[in-house]
Amino acid sequence: MKYYLGIDGGGSKTSYMIISEDYTIIGYYKSVSCHYMQTSKDHFQSILQEGILSVCKQAGIQIKELSFSVLGLPGYGESDEDAEYLRNSVRNILAPSPFICVNDVEVGWAASTAIEAGIHLVGGTGSIAFGKDHHGKTARAGGWGDFCGDEGSAYWLGKKAIEIFTKEADGRLTKGALYSIFKEELSLNSDFEIIDFICKKYEMKREKVASLSMLLYKGAEKDIYAQEAFEAAAAEYSLLVKAILNMLYFNQETLIPVTYSGGVFEAKKYLMEPLRDLLTNLDKRLFIQEAKLRPVTGASLYALWHIENRIVTEKLNKLQRIEKHMNIY
Repeated sequence: MKYYLGIDGGGSKTSYMIISEDYTIIGYYKSVSCHYMQTSKDHFQSILQEGILSVCKQAGIQIKELSFSVLGLPGYGESDEDAEYLRNSVRNILAPSPFICVNDVEVGWAASTAIEAGIHLVGGTGSIAFGKDHHGKTARAGGWGDFCGDEGSAYWLGKKAIEIFTKEADGRLTKGALYSIFKEELSLNSDFEIIDFICKKYEMKREKVASLSMLLYKGAEKDIYAQEAFEAAAAEYSLLVKAILNMLYFNQETLIPVTYSGGVFEAKKYLMEPLRDLLTNLDKRLFIQEAKLRPVTGASLYALWHIENRIVTEKLNKLQRIEKHMNIY
C-alpha cells in the first residue's frame, strides 16, 4: 500500500493529511502555523516535525513509508535562500521519503480544481493567484506582500475601512454606516482615537488590520463607500485572473474554472457578484467554481498525483464524501 502526505501551512494553522492509494483518509492533524516569517526558521522545523510525526502515528505508519509528500508553504519561492533552507529542513524530517515544497496557493489550486486546468484565487490576509493550463504550464500573479501589494486582501480591505472612516470623520466623505460602526465596535470616544487604537492596541499587526474588513462588510449594506471598496477588490482579483490568462495558453474551446479560497470571498453579494461580471467581460470562457476539496486534502491528492499521474473520478468522489463526513477544514 502506498501512502501520501499533504500539508497546508496557513498563516493561522498548519493542517496535515495522509491518504492511501485508494483515496482513503487515514490520518488528519492540525497544529499551529509553521509560517517561518511569523514564527522563525528554527521553529519551522520543530513545528513541522511534531505535526508529521503526529499524523503518521494517527495513520499507523512510519515516515519512511510515505511514498510522496507535498508541502504547501506560505511565502515559499519568494526567496531562493529561504526556499533552500525550508527544503533542507523538510529533508531533515522526511528523508529518505521524496517530497516537494510549493507555495500554499498551488495547494489551493490543486484542491479547488482536483488537479485540473484552471485559475485559483486566494483572498485571505494577503492575495495571490495561481493557474495551470491544459498543457501543464503554470503561472502565479500577486502575492507581493502587504507593503508592495496584496490588493483585494483582507488587510487591504481593512486599510480601506480605516481610510473610509477617517474621511467620513473629517467630512471628506459624507458620513455613512461605517463611521457609526467603527465608533461603536471599537469603542472610540473621539474620532482621533482610531490612531492610538491601530498603532497601540493593534500594534499595526497585519492580521489585526485585516480583521477590520469584517466591519467593512458589516457597513456595506448601507454605506456606498464600503460597497465601492468591495467592488474595487473585485477589480483587483479580475486583474490577477487577467495576468494569469496572459501568461498561459488555455484551449480556446474549453471553459476555464476560476476557483477561490479565503475569508474575503465570504462577501458574496458585494464581492462575488461584481467579480463574476468582470470575469465574463474579460473572457467568456471564465466561470466561477466552488472548491472541490479543502486545501490539505488537495495537498495529499497532489502528492498521489505526482506518483500516479492521474486522478480516478470514482475515487475522487469517494475522497470528497470522506472529507465531508470528517468535517475537514
